[in-house]
Amino acid sequence: MLYPEGSTGEVRLGLRLIAGLRRDHAEAITESVESSGEFESIDALWARDIKLSKSTLRTLARADTFTSVDLARRPAHWNINSLASHPAPLDKFLTKRSSGHETALPKTSKQHDMFDDYATTGLSLKAHPLQFLRQRLNQRGSYSSERLQSQHGMRVGSRVSTAGLVIARQRPGTAKGVVFITLEDEVGTVNLIIRPDLFQAHQTVIMRSSILVAEGKLERIGEVVYLDVARLESLDHLLVEKAKSAAPYSCG
Repeated sequence: MLYPEGSTGEVRLGLRLIAGLRRDHAEAITESVESSGEFESIDALWARDIKLSKSTLRTLARADTFTSVDLARRPAHWNINSLASHPAPLDKFLTKRSSGHETALPKTSKQHDMFDDYATTGLSLKAHPLQFLRQRLNQRGSYSSERLQSQHGMRVGSRVSTAGLVIARQRPGTAKGVVFITLEDEVGTVNLIIRPDLFQAHQTVIMRSSILVAEGKLERIGEVVYLDVARLESLDHLLVEKAKSAAPYSCG
């Protein structure tokens, strides 16, 4: 990918993506940064005249916002818990009073960070849910999207299985009841075709599941590989198991 001269290629995610963050609070933070410059610590943000609550700061921390001041989720929560109930008049001149680095806190796992990313912003740049399920999927003979695209060791018409995060569902009026689903795993995407009878039999699973495993006939149109699905199963329970096994990050 080519980037404009002087660009680092980085993409900034807007505050509007953060679940639970009020729009007026996001706008107040943005306006404060534009008028007074970037804040150097959580204390500096707390001391600014934008009247954010600790609850709002925790929402920002859970969304991993404070990596901009070199604080991951856990130390950010620790830092927020140590703040005074209300900013003191001189706090704005003591922006580096507490950095959160003094206490060595256990690091959270990549898995837990990923779950928190999805819970707060709907996406993660750290990991993909399928990579934590890949070993179990391999054991049940489910292929990755990359394997299906390469068709290594399989032919068009072969019966195969794949799994992924549901990122799109479409039911065009001109498709005579056929539903099209796009699954995303840690390396790419694969398209599914759901015939009307299968959709009627498994409508709840199809419409409500976050992660699906699909088994069906491998087909190809040009460069596009897809599955004509014969069987579907939700894997959401496995995702819940993984989420429960991840260590909590909160400091209370």
